[in-house]
Amino acid sequence: MIKKILLLSVLFVKFCYCLEPFVDKPPSPRKDVLLVRDINKKTIIKLKQEKNLRSFGTSACMMYEITMLGLSFVYYNPIDVLEARNLIIYTVDEYLDAINSNVELRPYLDHWPFTAKDVELDITILKPNGAEVDAEKLNFVSCKENVVRYYQNKPESKSMPPPLVKESYEEASQLLKDSKVSPFLDLKKEPAH
Repeated sequence: MIKKILLLSVLFVKFCYCLEPFVDKPPSPRKDVLLVRDINKKTIIKLKQEKNLRSFGTSACMMYEITMLGLSFVYYNPIDVLEARNLIIYTVDEYLDAINSNVELRPYLDHWPFTAKDVELDITILKPNGAEVDAEKLNFVSCKENVVRYYQNKPESKSMPPPLVKESYEEASQLLKDSKVSPFLDLKKEPAH
């Protein structure tokens, strides 16, 4: 009985092995996908080291050409609007630099150079222990379609409240320059766990 089971097992394995050439193998990722993955990975690592931003997602529109790229982060330390402006502008600038400086990626882009209109970045702000920030404190900042939006935590609201502040990417950048605060302000604060 054991010999029959072993023989059947060997025959089954040989049969599966013979079918292997007929089984479709998944295609290799496209070159543009590999380039975007590499840019995202390098940017995510850099932003984690420099600003303590923790990545939790990526996005892209790249069916035929790359028309949009995006990253999402969590920042474990309550901040105000000025610090959030500094953080989102720095993040956008770093991502755009990584995209635009990659010569291999250029043929795949819908246009070059990419600008703040072509990227989507958002940062969710939490307490160091991972809990939501207190009511009325800043809990989300995003840059999408060249507009930077800052949102407060409104626990009573069942949907996304209107932004506390809304400004163009250019206005936010200029405000940083005018405020005499370096856009490279060190916001790397280690969360207390």
